[in-house]
Amino acid sequence: FPEFNSLLKQNVSCTAVSFEPLLVDLKTKDKQPIIDSKFAGPNVFYHLPNVKLPPRPTFVTVSETANPYSFFVELVDHTTAIELGDLSAQLQLACPTLTPLSSPVIGQLCCAVFSQDNDWYRARVTEIHNEHAKVVFVDYGNTDEIPLSCVRPIPEKFLRLPSQSISCCLANVDPIIKQFPSESITIFKALTKQKQLTATFKRLNERHQSVVVLKDESIEGENDIYQLLVQSLQEHARHH
Repeated sequence: FPEFNSLLKQNVSCTAVSFEPLLVDLKTKDKQPIIDSKFAGPNVFYHLPNVKLPPRPTFVTVSETANPYSFFVELVDHTTAIELGDLSAQLQLACPTLTPLSSPVIGQLCCAVFSQDNDWYRARVTEIHNEHAKVVFVDYGNTDEIPLSCVRPIPEKFLRLPSQSISCCLANVDPIIKQFPSESITIFKALTKQKQLTATFKRLNERHQSVVVLKDESIEGENDIYQLLVQSLQEHARHH
């Protein structure tokens, strides 16, 4: 967003409007708003807090998978699950009454329809083309491409719950790999799909993903998902 970035290089004032979530009001030195309808509509830049990663091993479920180096997990937390359910119910009531965003921008938080169930979810715009927007649903990690008519502004009250999906990569997976063999993706999905796993979050990598060790505690013996993946791939190679 070159024009917006050039504005931010000027002397600007930054006033915290609130902290849960963090909202800031940006103005130029002559008190003119930086973010106006030309960019994102309101004169407020919305920031959705991230869920806090526990320092100890914790239960998670894998919610969305591209490959072992790019997937999303959610913490298993009964209280948060109830809060997310309540939020979803409120979104279904509020979003149909909101006016569609006429000019959403990449990176903007919004409410969006998931085309597979026609329900409303919190989302972030990642691409815009041909009167359509590609969005990522911030509480699950899955994506969809939808008409702009299905993208609505997100009221501030829906931004207090942290985003629930955590972008991850599996520890020990070689980041140099650009394309994973289809069998590695199939095996990884089979090892993780619809399972409650134990996750140990190690660090953030250069892609701002959480490097994570996953274990399936329901398995006796070797239960490290990375090791199970390697073993399965070796066995697959022997038979092919």
